[in-house]
Amino acid sequence: MLFEGPEKKLEILAAGPLPSLRSLGNDFWGRVVGLARARIISAVSDDACDAYLLSESSLFVWNWRMLMITCGRTTLIESALEMLDRIPGGRLAYLIYERKNENFPELQQTTFAHDIARLQEKAAGTSVIFGDPAADHIALFHLDRAFEPDPGDATLEILMYNMEPQVSQLFSRASSVPELRKRIGFDEMFPGFLVDDHLFDPMGYSFNGIKGEHYSTLHVTPQRKGSYTSFETNYRVETSEVKTTVSRLLDFFRPARSDVLLFQSALDLGGLKNGFRVTSTQSLKLICGYACQYAHIEREPVRRSNPSK
Repeated sequence: MLFEGPEKKLEILAAGPLPSLRSLGNDFWGRVVGLARARIISAVSDDACDAYLLSESSLFVWNWRMLMITCGRTTLIESALEMLDRIPGGRLAYLIYERKNENFPELQQTTFAHDIARLQEKAAGTSVIFGDPAADHIALFHLDRAFEPDPGDATLEILMYNMEPQVSQLFSRASSVPELRKRIGFDEMFPGFLVDDHLFDPMGYSFNGIKGEHYSTLHVTPQRKGSYTSFETNYRVETSEVKTTVSRLLDFFRPARSDVLLFQSALDLGGLKNGFRVTSTQSLKLICGYACQYAHIEREPVRRSNPSK
């Protein structure tokens, strides 16, 4: 069975006066998730955030901000339109809608172009492409309106294709959730975070972590054909920390190819070790105020010595 790991992403910041998004309640968010053809598996909450682990990725809800990520054959556009019906256009501070290029696009319910055409009926915006439109890339739509992000509002995305087979095997029922967290190093990377994670049957893994305004999330699709891993966080996204985090996850998952997208921070991936190299970069200041930097990374093939004659 083919499963689509590359994801769609919706992020919205509401500007008051409006009821808190958290106050809308679990029934409302269950309906929003259902519109995307996903379901809520579990949830954790702290004083600032409600984090929902989904059958297809994650949903985070703060008082004025929501972030939803879905994989598989989900229809995130339906959730996005529901949110636009809930939040009047004049109360939108910003909206970002992303789609990673899929492994199996022919199996998707919609395309990025189709989704954006529907979004444009409710909110004017602009689309940009990070990466090679004919290969690995991230398509991003944002509102055509000025916004001044908080200087500390930085986000890191690491999107990885084709992990090494021995790594994929870890994300099956033969492993345990605490073992996976330990091997990846999440307890060290995210100290003090409230954690919710799930090991799927027969394979696959999702992780949510929250600590006030900070979050982290990881999703692993380890199938032999089209294996994929996504990671995102807004925690400690400073220049030195970005390189450390990218290197750590590349070293663990050993993907053949990766895309890194960074919002509101400096991206310096020079001198990556252990057989990885940056093959292309891109920088762009979005109309909505965010400065974005993109890098494509490839794992260098193992050089084998010639057998003696």
